[in-house]
Amino acid sequence: MIKELINNNGYNEKEVSDALHINQYDFYDLLEGDLPLTDEMAESLGDFFGCSSTIFKNWEQNYRKNLQKVNQENAVLIPEYA
Repeated sequence: MIKELINNNGYNEKEVSDALHINQYDFYDLLEGDLPLTDEMAESLGDFFGCSSTIFKNWEQNYRKNLQKVNQENAVLIPEYA
């Protein structure tokens, strides 16, 4: 979702990573879902894009919940995945 906001609003990833005060490697991990979004990052994203940080917090919460569900399903289907 963050990638879409960046592209749809004409920003580049460096501008957003700078606004979050994280390096581009961590920002890449954030976009890939490997780095959890903190409340501070959500606040910074809200300020940067001019919207509520709650949007980003909800996206993160839903993503983590769905990821956990997928991991649990994979563990049942592929025992060595667990």
